[in-house]
Amino acid sequence: MRECPIIWLESIIGGGKTTLLEYLRTMLNIRAFDEPFEQNPYFSDSYDEPEHFAALAQLWFALKRGEIHELATAEALFGTSFDAVVIDRGLPGD
Repeated sequence: MRECPIIWLESIIGGGKTTLLEYLRTMLNIRAFDEPFEQNPYFSDSYDEPEHFAALAQLWFALKRGEIHELATAEALFGTSFDAVVIDRGLPGD
C-alpha cells in the first residue's frame, strides 16, 4: 500500500485557491478535489438574500467538505497512484 499526503488549500474567496489547484494539477501528479460551489443550491441566493440563504449555503459547504475529506482520505491511504491529494478548501478552514 502506498500512502500520500493530503494538502488543503485555504484562503479567502478570490484568493487564488482554484487557480493554484489548476496549476498544480498540470504540473504535478496529484489527485485534485475542487470546491463544488456550482453544485451548491443556495450559493447564488446567499448573495441576493444573505439573511435567508447564507447559513444554508455554509452548512451545505460544510457537509460537502466532509464528504470530500472522506474521499480524499481514502484516496491517500488505500493504494493511490498519485503523489499527493490536494483539496480546494478543506475541513480545517471551517
